[in-house]
Amino acid sequence: MKRAMTFQKIWAVGVTALLFLAGCGGTTPVSPSPASTTASGPLAISVTISPSTLGIRRGGTWTFANTVSGSSNTAITWSMQEQSAGGAITADGVYTAPAVEGTYHLVATSNADPTKSAVAIVNVLKSGFVPTGSLSTARLQHTATLLPGGKVLVAGGGYGPDLIDGFWVADQAELFDPAMGSFSPAGTLSRDGHTATLLLDGDVLFTGGEVGWSNLLPIVSSTADLEKATSGLFEPTGSMASVRESHAATLLSDGRVLVTGGVIPSGISWQGLQEAEIYDPTSGAFTTVANMNVVRAFHTATLLANGKVLVAGGGYPTGGNTAEVFDPATGLFTSTGTMSVARSNHTATLLANGKVLIAGGGTADLYDPATGLFTPTGPMTVSRSSHTATLLPDGTVLIAGGLDNGSESATTEIYDPTTGSFTAGATMRQGRFSHTATLLPDGSVLFTGGATSAGVKINVLSSAEIYN
Repeated sequence: MKRAMTFQKIWAVGVTALLFLAGCGGTTPVSPSPASTTASGPLAISVTISPSTLGIRRGGTWTFANTVSGSSNTAITWSMQEQSAGGAITADGVYTAPAVEGTYHLVATSNADPTKSAVAIVNVLKSGFVPTGSLSTARLQHTATLLPGGKVLVAGGGYGPDLIDGFWVADQAELFDPAMGSFSPAGTLSRDGHTATLLLDGDVLFTGGEVGWSNLLPIVSSTADLEKATSGLFEPTGSMASVRESHAATLLSDGRVLVTGGVIPSGISWQGLQEAEIYDPTSGAFTTVANMNVVRAFHTATLLANGKVLVAGGGYPTGGNTAEVFDPATGLFTSTGTMSVARSNHTATLLANGKVLIAGGGTADLYDPATGLFTPTGPMTVSRSSHTATLLPDGTVLIAGGLDNGSESATTEIYDPTTGSFTAGATMRQGRFSHTATLLPDGSVLFTGGATSAGVKINVLSSAEIYN
């Protein structure tokens, strides 16, 4: 979330400058005094395994880590409770899953005290994550769009030493080729916290977001660009009526694009928006429509089977539980049912049965367009935000990563609409939040970028992985 990011970015720059100046001084650093010691008895030996729970694909490999405390002898011996039926583990902790799905138990035993050990639970599943080529630029809050030819266009995002969303704006777009498993340069586009929408003609519309900095303040844009399907080049198109970032853009049934909400800078803080507008690809222009009933940012906007758009949550500056429906025929927003809890940075997924799964914060709701009501479902296995949700070909939904109590998560879960329940899924190779997840033509899912949390600071990622 924005959380007065302008102030935080200025503060980060100030701290960096002070540290630099301190490092340039001519004084001799003072060595710390030796820590005092007191006589004590031997520490109790304990063993831990990381991760303590793993979800992995049949035949997949994973390198486990271990820690031994209370002894100078940190050596351990790995084994499987189920012996060879549970898979194979090397002396270095490299595990290979068996071909049979099931739950198995990995054991690390201290060599110093064989009575001390730790056990990790290994769930062998039909699907899991494998690494793929890395992005050339680390980024979060970017977009990843599946193009008609099957490649994925990754564009924009933030990177660098910021506390929230990356201090600088990534300007190098990249193209992922599933056949090669690698990324290649795809032109220049500088946007962070923007939207990307695949149009019916194959062009990609990019709107708003931060496009740079001036006097340590973010420049939030009203401009828009098209990535042309015929040339692969970026071209400007009409500008929005409002500057905005952290907004939503939804492709309507007639090929136009509805843009809703977002935030704009206001001093050292941010102001949420009620404004909405529509982009018409035939004219290349934006036209304002009626305002939403509620100020929203970090919300979701989902095209329903009836052609209307469900706009949910994201009341700014705090998450809201309200929702409204936009009717393209009238250009008006109408209030609908309320969610069971307030949410922002959540996900909304249109299911095969026409209902919408709203997930985030450890709880989930189903929206039924026929009744206009939300009904609790789930609950989720993990409390998470800034995660992704992907409708899989079998009708289930893959929920992945995000922030769990302020730290990035590598966990996933699968929602099954037939049972209304979430079950733990495969473990990601890298915990991440504010990443992207893109369903590929073969049914696998590409995950790119995002960040990890280091207290109040973030570490932006260039890694990518595939779920299949």
